[in-house]
Amino acid sequence: MKTTITFITIALTHFSSFSAGTNFQEVLDSYMLVKDALVQSDAEATSANAQVLAQRLEAAPQFEKKRELLDATKAIASTLKIEKQRTSFALISEMLWPLIEMAPDLTKTVYQHYCPMKKWYWLSYEITVKNPYYGNKMLSCGTVNDKILN
Repeated sequence: MKTTITFITIALTHFSSFSAGTNFQEVLDSYMLVKDALVQSDAEATSANAQVLAQRLEAAPQFEKKRELLDATKAIASTLKIEKQRTSFALISEMLWPLIEMAPDLTKTVYQHYCPMKKWYWLSYEITVKNPYYGNKMLSCGTVNDKILN
């Protein structure tokens, strides 16, 4: 019981501050633009969208994993090598899911998809699988692993 109360307190502390500026939905919306560019295998759009995601993360108040998320996002923004972008995107996807599970201001359903070939996850507003790790090569490779309803 004490552990549960501590966890809830930490979660509320991390996310109550999002409403002061950038909200978590805005961060997630920017993440989705990065994901969509990777689905299209468009390294330039991926980099540009990652820059916007980094700006949103920087504007957000401090929260757990913020520095790691920023580092991975900036790694995507700083390269046009699609495979490096995809590797960093996998790290971002892994770090975002627990934050989404606690986010108070989501306005959309979020699905967690899984790529069995890469053994990486990604997030989507759509239930339909569009794999950002392989793009058009294996667009529908993957499964829905979990979802969070708005």
